Amino acid sequence: MKLSAQIVFMLLTCMSFSQGSTINWQNSIGGSGNDNLLSISPTTDGGYILGGHSRSGISGDKSEALMGTIDYWIVKTDAQGAVEWENALGGDDYEQFGRVFQLSDGGYFVAGESMSNISGDKTENRDGPPDTGDLWVLRLDSAGNVIWDSTLGGTNEEFFADAIQLPNGNIVLAGTSGSNSSADKSENSKGAYDFWIMELDSANGNIIWDETIGGSSNDFARSIDLDADGNIIIGGQSDSNISSDKTESSYGARDFWIVKIDDSGTTIWDKTIGGSGFEIFGSIEAILDDGFIIAGNSDSPISGLKDETCTGCDTNAVNRDIWVLKLDANGTIEWQNTLGTIEDEEFQVTAINTNDGGYLIGGSSESGVSGDKTDAGYNGTDFWLIKLDQNGQYIWDDAIGGTNYDDLWDMFELSNGNFILGGTSMSSLNGDKTENTNGLNDYWIMEYSSGGLAIEQAVNNLKIEVFPNPVENFVTIKGEEIINVQILDLAGNVLVNTASDQINLTSLDSGVYFVKVKNSSGGSMTKKFIKL
Repeated sequence: MKLSAQIVFMLLTCMSFSQGSTINWQNSIGGSGNDNLLSISPTTDGGYILGGHSRSGISGDKSEALMGTIDYWIVKTDAQGAVEWENALGGDDYEQFGRVFQLSDGGYFVAGESMSNISGDKTENRDGPPDTGDLWVLRLDSAGNVIWDSTLGGTNEEFFADAIQLPNGNIVLAGTSGSNSSADKSENSKGAYDFWIMELDSANGNIIWDETIGGSSNDFARSIDLDADGNIIIGGQSDSNISSDKTESSYGARDFWIVKIDDSGTTIWDKTIGGSGFEIFGSIEAILDDGFIIAGNSDSPISGLKDETCTGCDTNAVNRDIWVLKLDANGTIEWQNTLGTIEDEEFQVTAINTNDGGYLIGGSSESGVSGDKTDAGYNGTDFWLIKLDQNGQYIWDDAIGGTNYDDLWDMFELSNGNFILGGTSMSSLNGDKTENTNGLNDYWIMEYSSGGLAIEQAVNNLKIEVFPNPVENFVTIKGEEIINVQILDLAGNVLVNTASDQINLTSLDSGVYFVKVKNSSGGSMTKKFIKL
């Protein structure tokens, strides 16, 4: 018996729907133009600080006129996402927002790039030639007023990557530079573009130290974090072979490049991670076991350090998947997972360690049901969330959006296990969206609860295989020293309880089920399967 494509589609859609995910609240924030959210983080009063860039004038939620072509736009909300205050920051040219977060004193740090000279909120000229940007950073007070701003660069162009506050209150800023030693830059370029890392005095924005880190070609920083020892971990992408600061050869056209430095900027180690294709780095986060979770995009087949091919690699089209890896404290790969669809997933990708020890992967997808995506979503692009257990095994996924383009950019977990999601939406009131947009694009924020059946993670590293999947009549469970197998429905009801590793499912209706397995060593794991 073969199930029609339509029925399989309905079953797969049911998997996410029956999961019971809910949006507890949401808000669409914007003016009459294009407003793109890139950063959201918690504040000490239980609210949130949002940042992005805006092309809107006074309209909708925006109370200030546009100063140049595009400005930073900072928005403070309460715990339910309602706007408390907002501030547009810019000069008379082009500003590209990067990141905002609350400082330990209750104020805020804002960072990105600027092409503007002295004008508007900018008190310093750029250092590079026309139509190039420098890093532009600002410190705001708790009400969003500017305390100081600083323009940082050399005589070529600079791009912002990420920033984080140190325990001493200062800021580590990561960017990419094409400049030689000039203006604020103390070292020559190692190649075409290099990582440019610096510590800033939070009192005034002055540079305490800066380091240029790179190989002989193009190296772009993308994300940073601090480990438990106070060292700085930098994630980015590299086109360089062994040269200058790069100690390992490339695997393909572009690889992930991870560099660990101490709190004075001295390199501790570096790791090159890639396949034979093209990798785009997304995020890095230090986790409690002293390791790191990293994520990005890859179109590599099995090659180099990549142990899974990309979904749809057998087509002629470029098809990048999400590539997630867990690294130990020395940057050695512990596990990896390639997650994708038959479409290209070349969007911002973020991976965070969750309170239950697993991981949530956030990105965007324009695909229907295919590959690892079980929720068809809507038209255009949707937010795409993927939950993994602590061993990197898939648990569930969910698509969130309207019928236009909705792109996820940032997220974090609340203490109650729910998640705050932030991105950009072009969708009107349809799908999961409860408000029309104010303009072409709005900030779209929400509190999201995965709800539904709590999928048990793998305990004591038990790994199982369930095959075939989908299954018609008999399912086989493969694992070590299995002593108990349960088949559960989506509500968590136990339908089969046995010690056998081969189970007759002919009495069950077509649908989505879970198999929960325990072994004699106390290990357990739950996986999802489809009964045809």
